[in-house]
Amino acid sequence: MKGRGKYGPYLAAGVTAFAVIAAAILLFFLLEHFSAIRSLLETIGYILRPICYGIVLAFLLLPVHRRILAVLTDQCQGILDPCGKKKNILSAISILLSLIFAFLVLYVLLAMVLPQLYWSLVGLFEALPGYFQSVQQWLTTFLADNPDIQQAVLSYYRTAGAALNQWLSSDLIPNLESASSTLAWLRSELLPQLTGVVSGVSTVVLALVNLLKDIIVAVIVSVYLLARKDVFAAQSKKILYSMFPTRAADLLVEESRSAYRILSGFINGTLVDSFIVGVICLICFTVFQFPYPMLLAVIIGVTNVIPFFGPFIGAIPSGLLILLVSPRQCLYFVIFIFVLQQLDGWVEIELDETDGEGTDHAYISTRDNNVEVRYALPEAIKFSPLEEAAQAAASLRTQVVNYALQFVGNPYVWGGTSLTNGVDCSGFTMQVMKHFGVSLPHYSGSQAKMGKSVSSSEMRPGDLVFYANSGGTVNHVAMYIGNGQVVHAASSRSGIKISSWNYRTPKTIRNVLGD
Repeated sequence: MKGRGKYGPYLAAGVTAFAVIAAAILLFFLLEHFSAIRSLLETIGYILRPICYGIVLAFLLLPVHRRILAVLTDQCQGILDPCGKKKNILSAISILLSLIFAFLVLYVLLAMVLPQLYWSLVGLFEALPGYFQSVQQWLTTFLADNPDIQQAVLSYYRTAGAALNQWLSSDLIPNLESASSTLAWLRSELLPQLTGVVSGVSTVVLALVNLLKDIIVAVIVSVYLLARKDVFAAQSKKILYSMFPTRAADLLVEESRSAYRILSGFINGTLVDSFIVGVICLICFTVFQFPYPMLLAVIIGVTNVIPFFGPFIGAIPSGLLILLVSPRQCLYFVIFIFVLQQLDGWVEIELDETDGEGTDHAYISTRDNNVEVRYALPEAIKFSPLEEAAQAAASLRTQVVNYALQFVGNPYVWGGTSLTNGVDCSGFTMQVMKHFGVSLPHYSGSQAKMGKSVSSSEMRPGDLVFYANSGGTVNHVAMYIGNGQVVHAASSRSGIKISSWNYRTPKTIRNVLGD
């Protein structure tokens, strides 16, 4: 052991030096064979491209598949064996319906958008000469009013004209004067161009064939992933638990679930938001009689998918198109886009169903990086009271928390008092505390007056956390379970669930256990 300690620094230095030398050799090898490696990566990318398309398609269709499968399962409750082969039949039907739904949506969008987009482009190209003439007239008037600028522009114009005249007189006209030169031009210029056109047509046809192949492979891959998603999830869990300790594997599983919910919510939400923005733009552009409404709406909707800079990327070319037609309408367009971007991103979220006041809502901006939409994460990391209260595993507070946690997932019922069949927020805390001999009224505002007030730094598992509406009136209650989390009967949508204790700003915290 002493020898290991004596030579330890030298061993660490040797390992570090070896790693640096190996990294340098690897970098040199990559640079030396860069072209071959790039070609290899391009080949691999070409092979994996349809598979990636299939993964993305399966990812987007997964919420639709789950929703359809849930409906089919409910409709066939008591008729089919939920654990047998007939479950696989329902899953296959759900996948088929999901694909049909996706293709129908795509077809409807293309059938609605493409014709309008085509005629908008045709109208734009037909009107371009008139727009250029208007710009030319404006430039003529502008230069006439500004002699200095006119003189500079004329100087550049004379230089360009002299160069063009020189090229015509010395190159083009002498070559066209002789038949032999004309034939040479046909052989050297025209025929290669025709060959290029034929090659271009062949390239387009080949690209369409490759696109069709990619679509077919992507559909097959997506169907396979949707059908085997449960098997993949189970195998992934087995691999994680075989490679890592149980606690680390649990954390990785929960973080993976949270990452999936966040990513899927972001992607689906962005697509829906862009579609809504495009529809709003189409309606408003048509009402305000902006030129090329469909073309502008498509540009704004598509670029809105890009975070942060997308709206500006779409607004700049759209504004320039409108500017060619009418500077006044361009100004109106800029104002409209600014107002739309201010309104876009503000969403109404459901906080909780409160005592006597229905559902509590709030408006937040998803463009604010400091705002986290916690309602999008209804499933929190599993709480283990023994981690926070190992020294008092059999304490009253641990028993209270463990008792409350066994009802997570049960339904929310306004005015309900059954922990199994349904409770509201105050009914949940009332019934849990009643089990341990603590009497509480069935109203969160009245419960907030029970026991003694404690600060957040003094809060312990089993304490009640109360939340208020915008007017300061207490309308929701939850139970602190430790680890920065609370359990509560939140809403009819989520039932009894676990949340972060400060997902809303607490009004007061009360110790009703009397210890």
